[in-house]
Amino acid sequence: RRGRAEALGIVVAEPFPYPLSDPYAVRVLNGVAQALEESQLALVLVPGGPDRPGHAQAVRHAAVDGFILHSLLEHDALLQSALRRHLPAVVIDGPAVAGVDFVGIDDRAGAAKAAQHLVDLGHCRIGVLCFRLTGHVRVGLFDFLQVDRTTSSVSRNRLHGCMDALSAAGLPPADVPVMECSMTSVEAGRQGMAALLDAFPELTAVIAFSDVLAV
Repeated sequence: RRGRAEALGIVVAEPFPYPLSDPYAVRVLNGVAQALEESQLALVLVPGGPDRPGHAQAVRHAAVDGFILHSLLEHDALLQSALRRHLPAVVIDGPAVAGVDFVGIDDRAGAAKAAQHLVDLGHCRIGVLCFRLTGHVRVGLFDFLQVDRTTSSVSRNRLHGCMDALSAAGLPPADVPVMECSMTSVEAGRQGMAALLDAFPELTAVIAFSDVLAV
């Protein structure tokens, strides 16, 4: 009757259990939950996942007054479904959308600092372990020359940052292998790292795009 659901929706890119197990995602949820408790609002959690466009229906029908859109990809069906509802929204670590507030970091500069750290330690055979670059599940080597075709703005900016620093140190992008992992998890990182070392056993250092992949 009042036209309010008294609830906020948080939409995440990965399926369960990622939102409740990944340390970073858990801290984000804790922060949201704290604010909702103070405002006496409920939380509706909508997980996504690669090759699961059907989850967009849950976004379309969620009884919420607004959305937090967490780590979604560009052109993601979840993102588009949320924006079409014309509710207040905030994007966290995702694509910049005109007219929508954004919370994030300078991924490009941060990745450049990580790469520069390895260069300063004397490494010249460096690989990259990154999370998904598109909305599809894939594990394998990625051609950096295709980086601007990726739909993950976070991954794209971090790859550009890595290559900024490594190129300045005399390491051309073609000589820096990039391994795309299926998702952000310890097991995905283990599989991606094994494949990376199988193909490039001479590597002495790796830039991991998340703490969980690094573990």
